[in-house]
Order: sequence, then structure tokens, then C-alpha cells
Amino acid sequence: MKSKQFRIYIPIFLSSKKDQQVFMHAIINPPSPNKKLLAAAKKYNSLITKD
Repeated sequence: MKSKQFRIYIPIFLSSKKDQQVFMHAIINPPSPNKKLLAAAKKYNSLITKD
């Protein structure tokens, strides 16, 4: 039996060269997580971690 493969295609339309550059810069150099994101990750990890 063959395994089923699923692919998700997300169309991204970048109309200008500047849009493409901004997008690629954000992908290659993502911003650091802020305090709220770090707090949410800490809370999430505490909820899923077994003692």
C-alpha cells in the first residue's frame, strides 16, 4: 500500500521587487521573539510537560 502524501500550497503574490526583497529578508532574518511570545511559550511548555 502506498503512503499518501499531502502537500500544502500557499500562493504568495509579491507584485514588486521591493515586496520580494522585504519578504525574503523577513524569512532569512526573522525578528527576535518579544516578551509576550516568550511568556506564551513558557506557559505552553509548562502545560504540556509531564512531571
